[in-house]
Amino acid sequence: MSTIVALPLTAAVPAIAPAMPAANEPRPTTCLERAEEIVDVLRTSYIHKHWKLDEEAAARALAFCRRYDQDGTEDEKEREAAIEFFYSHGQSLDWVLCGDHKSLIARLAHRSNRARRLADAELFALADEYVVAEQKWCALNLKVDNMRLDTRDNPLPEALRWRQEDADLGLPDIRKDEYIGREPAWDCKHFVEKLRYDKWTVVTRTGTNDDMTVHMRTVSPSPEAIARADEIIAAFDDWERKRSRRGLKKAERELKRATRECNRLEKQIAGTRAISFQGMMEKIRCAKAYAGTDVLDTSDGCAVVIAASIFTDIESLVADWIDLKHLVVDQAA
Repeated sequence: MSTIVALPLTAAVPAIAPAMPAANEPRPTTCLERAEEIVDVLRTSYIHKHWKLDEEAAARALAFCRRYDQDGTEDEKEREAAIEFFYSHGQSLDWVLCGDHKSLIARLAHRSNRARRLADAELFALADEYVVAEQKWCALNLKVDNMRLDTRDNPLPEALRWRQEDADLGLPDIRKDEYIGREPAWDCKHFVEKLRYDKWTVVTRTGTNDDMTVHMRTVSPSPEAIARADEIIAAFDDWERKRSRRGLKKAERELKRATRECNRLEKQIAGTRAISFQGMMEKIRCAKAYAGTDVLDTSDGCAVVIAASIFTDIESLVADWIDLKHLVVDQAA
């Protein structure tokens, strides 16, 4: 999506030329007067607690403006130094050098909420769509889980109950918070599918929720572990075939479609570059919607995808800023 935003600095800086006052109009300020006012404001105003004016660069810039006002001469190196001072301190070259205040108005518009939302309008729309899709997926997933866990007509086979032996053999640990109040079991297709691979991923977590370290490693199961896994897989497949819960297959198909839609939107969001901090926050909103909490798990797939995407956004923004800076200085010279 193409978006045009007003930049705080113009790409080309025209030669300094004092405007001619019309009859009965106030005398326009000179380049030196505007530069002195800027330096005074930057020196005496609160910007933020870490702000500090570069006094040496300010003095050099004022000396350049003073010399130009006096005899119209311009030393190339001093001109570049003055331009660098005003640029690095976020000032409009159009205003200080030419008295053109339009760029000041454009810069405020550039920083407005409207400009930011328009700039990342596609991301806002995708994020809204993703949150709805994720809520739909959560509802369907809960529905399918509840239908699968309804064992009134088909009791859970003993082979699918979690055993300490499973942990000792190195089977993936399925003991999660959702099992609070009941015994953990191999009653979820997601868990059983992990056992069908030749190698298993073992995840261990240490520390607290606020400061957690996650270790992931791939292991080849022992013959004893494979035998136990085969027992679980066979028992689970037979249990699934015997279940006659009405509507389960339909719900599972709907869940698969919802999963594909969430994955599609996640990839599209991750591949859409954010050009404002608000756009990046929209990506974070999607990761939180997936997690169902404001505390993101760094081992979570969506959080990792979004984090990598935001890293790319930041790199792109910095590259654009560097290119713009070089363009301004080169054309001004």
